[in-house]
Amino acid sequence: MIYLLSAQAALADEQQWEQTRDADGIQVFINKTLDERIIMVKAQTVIDAGLEHIMEIMEDEARRKDWVPYLKSSKRLETYSPTEILQYNHYAAPWPAKDRDFVYRVSRVRNSDGSVTYVMQSVDSPLMPEQPDKVRAILLDSRYLLTPVTERQTRVELLFHADPRGWIPLWIVNLIHRA
Repeated sequence: MIYLLSAQAALADEQQWEQTRDADGIQVFINKTLDERIIMVKAQTVIDAGLEHIMEIMEDEARRKDWVPYLKSSKRLETYSPTEILQYNHYAAPWPAKDRDFVYRVSRVRNSDGSVTYVMQSVDSPLMPEQPDKVRAILLDSRYLLTPVTERQTRVELLFHADPRGWIPLWIVNLIHRA
């Protein structure tokens, strides 16, 4: 499964990216070669913190709302191993669209070069059934790559590739691209 996602990620890297934002040290790109309903965003920055500290923050449920835009709630549904969990996230959507939620498996891999990859992919789970007031969106290929630059600096790259499903106005899709 990780190999398949790595192959998809490699293809995504070969896609055509358009930079939409460069502010506060964060560069954001969107993929313009896909159907506009499918959201594919790449973001990258260097953070003045060590790799382990960033991992600690990323895995801290209580702090997730501090750094994830539009996140209303986040819940760990199941722990499969120290490096693999089942996660639920609920995101606010502006009117007139319905909120979106995701149920997805997160796998953390420590790479041979010292970097860490978090691979996230939607799964069906009876632990969090679909709810009528939300649209269950799908993570197609999403991942974080954390690469130590120095002992106190880490490069963070995000690839977010999702199908928001259901009706959603293009202006909201564009808002997500800029978030």
